Amino acid sequence: RAEVRDAHGRVVVFIDEIHTLLATSGEGHDAANELKTALSRGEFPCIGATTVDEYRTSIEADPALERRFTAVHIEPPDGPTTRAIVAGVTDRYAAHHQVEYTAEAVDAAVHLARRYIHDRNDPDRTLSVLDLAGAVARRAGARVDKAAVCEVIARTARVPVEHLLMDDPQRFLEMEAHLGREIIGQGHVLKAVAETIRRNFAGFAGGRPIGSFLFLGPTGVGKTQVVKALARFLFGQRDALTRFDMSEFLEAHTVSRLIGSPPGYVGHQEGGQLTDAVRRRPYQVVLFDEIEKSHRDVWNVLLQILDDGRLTDSKGRTVDFSNALVVLTSNLGAEALIPGKRIGFAAAAGGDADARAAKALEKAKGTFPPELWNRIESRLVFHPLAPDEVRRITHLMVAERSGVLQGERDIGFTLTDAAVDWLVERGGYDAALGARPMRQALAREVESRVAERVLAGELARGDRVVVDVEAEALVIRPAV
Repeated sequence: RAEVRDAHGRVVVFIDEIHTLLATSGEGHDAANELKTALSRGEFPCIGATTVDEYRTSIEADPALERRFTAVHIEPPDGPTTRAIVAGVTDRYAAHHQVEYTAEAVDAAVHLARRYIHDRNDPDRTLSVLDLAGAVARRAGARVDKAAVCEVIARTARVPVEHLLMDDPQRFLEMEAHLGREIIGQGHVLKAVAETIRRNFAGFAGGRPIGSFLFLGPTGVGKTQVVKALARFLFGQRDALTRFDMSEFLEAHTVSRLIGSPPGYVGHQEGGQLTDAVRRRPYQVVLFDEIEKSHRDVWNVLLQILDDGRLTDSKGRTVDFSNALVVLTSNLGAEALIPGKRIGFAAAAGGDADARAAKALEKAKGTFPPELWNRIESRLVFHPLAPDEVRRITHLMVAERSGVLQGERDIGFTLTDAAVDWLVERGGYDAALGARPMRQALAREVESRVAERVLAGELARGDRVVVDVEAEALVIRPAV
């Protein structure tokens, strides 16, 4: 302190992480008092660096100290500025790691780090990616190219590297075809979802989520399956999904579970389930299942997300939702969609379906407040599944369940069309319940029989069997 004072203003004191100096106990407390005294006397110019949160708790909370500083908020640089900063220091990283950075690698680091890494800011996150990519490339004896950068970001952001290397524009143009491989029926839903996401992907999102949807329809028609398929398509993994069962948010106070408890209340330090999930993983699908069952105060939380693409938690931290997909599901109006009740007079089959969908939308619109209804980009009605669609879905179910068994015991099974028809005729189809009865029938009639064979030692590793129908009964025989 004496040396700085004797410099008569020719030395500027810079204190990084100044909040650590301003501790309220021990030696830190003595240092804080000395700093206050020196600043009040104007002994030397001082610059301190800290975070917004630490400024609020360590400096703003002390009015005497706050008066000694002028708060200057440093915004992270934008993309072009980050690119210029990185270009100026890339040679140092190249010399340090003894590698060569390609221009494509630098561009990819700037673009992908901004897109996938949200717990740090530029230029720090971009330089960290290039630094780690250089260390990896040095061991491999290769230069740092786009693939090396993608490998680093994939590990950091938990995104499959194949997803980063894909030709995104072409994938989005073919989005309906990709989703159609997992979803049977509901073509109108896939088309509307793809159009909305393509529009936002092209640059029309304006800071909002990359899509917001309300899925209406009876149980078992594929609402959740579409959500999982979107998670896989957009983010490379079906588990890139956070689901909230809104029947658990019936009371007004449950809002705190989403954004955290206010200061002074139990659980304040734990954070909110919604805000923490998106802060940790910004690229994901957020599903609010059976939204109509939650309290209206919970609906108010959605307004900020859908309108601004962000949400402030109980600690004052803003969480970015602009890279998330928001889906609300509801069974409102489902009874109007079930075949068996005619709507209108002598309606044709196509018109009848349209009238039922309009009835479901009308009921949902009357339930939700206008400010929420109008912020949802697309409100889509799922139609009940036809028997033929359930048959096709059954083959997808069988492939999934067989894959599970192969992973555990290397035993696989398939069903013939006759076996699928047998299941449909014996309770595997119900227009009111969609594909759920078939899943239960598959477990009861097929998986149970296969399990008995496995436990009896009649099926061993490497075996593949076919489930067929003979004499009006299911039979299991070796696959040819």
